[in-house]
Amino acid sequence: VSGSGGGGGGAGTTNDFSRGGGGGGGADAVISHQLLAEPGEVYTITVGAGGAGGTAGGNPGGDGNPSSFDSLLTLNGGKGGVRSGCGGGGDAGGPGGGNGEHSKAVAGGNCNGGGIGGDSIFGNGGKKRYFSGAGGRGSGYGGGGSGAYANNFAGGAGADGFILIEWYGLEFLG
Repeated sequence: VSGSGGGGGGAGTTNDFSRGGGGGGGADAVISHQLLAEPGEVYTITVGAGGAGGTAGGNPGGDGNPSSFDSLLTLNGGKGGVRSGCGGGGDAGGPGGGNGEHSKAVAGGNCNGGGIGGDSIFGNGGKKRYFSGAGGRGSGYGGGGSGAYANNFAGGAGADGFILIEWYGLEFLG
């Protein structure tokens, strides 16, 4: 089984030219995780949606949702970016994801733009926003959305997750 959870959404901003939202975290992800599945058994598969971008007004991004293969494997979504002055980045969902970038303070107390969304093994975080505007959507699978910058914009949404199942039969020699 390979897959990822949903990426976290980037934070929105207030009507203040000098503030940026934090990027959402990248989702937990795995490549070729081996599981023992029983033939004829029914398994529940859940694909995690990416977190919504934080709405204008300085709201945090939504957390990405987990993807799972029944109770045998759960891949957590990335955390949403936050907005407090220069916004904080969301945490990664797990070892396969990267943290969202903080919107960093620079001279004069202003922020250096919206934070970049965190990457996952299968996707990239939304691009950094240096000029006033909405955050960018995460790409691929499990990438976090970037934070908005200045003037009351929404953050970017996180990318959805996925689950890929590959079946390998056993060969018996006799």
